[in-house]
Formats: sequence, structure tokens, C-alpha cells
Amino acid sequence: MKPQSGEEGDLEAEIAEILATELTLPRLSPDADLIGGGYLDSLALVDLVFHLEQRFGFEVGLDDLEARNFSSINHIADFVRKHSA
Repeated sequence: MKPQSGEEGDLEAEIAEILATELTLPRLSPDADLIGGGYLDSLALVDLVFHLEQRFGFEVGLDDLEARNFSSINHIADFVRKHSA
């Protein structure tokens, strides 16, 4: 499924919802450091990638598993937009 089009921030809200419901993370600001803040470790990252692939219908390649792509909700949204286009 493609990211929802509409107001800026819809995709970020959707990703925040995945983090909260599927990974049981607290509600975080879109620019919070998910890795440096200790919210995403290697296992949580694998879980997140799974949910992103399922929700948005694309596969994450090994070359895409860079910390910067998953370091914040904003970076994750940029990553999803890039791979869902």
C-alpha cells in the first residue's frame, strides 16, 4: 500500500502509530533520535522493517539498512516515500 497522500505529516503520524502499537514505544516527536535515544535496537529495527514492508508494500534491501534511514520518524518517512514512489 502506498503512503497516504494528503497533508504533510500524515505519513509521520502513521509511522508513529506503528512504533507505538507494534513496537510498544512511547509517542515520540518526529525528530526524536530513535537509535541514539535507545528506542530502536537491532531486534526492534528488524521488527520495524517487517511492519514497514507489510504496511507500505515494498522490500527493504540490505543496502538500505543504514542507521540514518531509521534514526527518526522524519527519516523513516523520507525512506518510505523514496521506496514507495
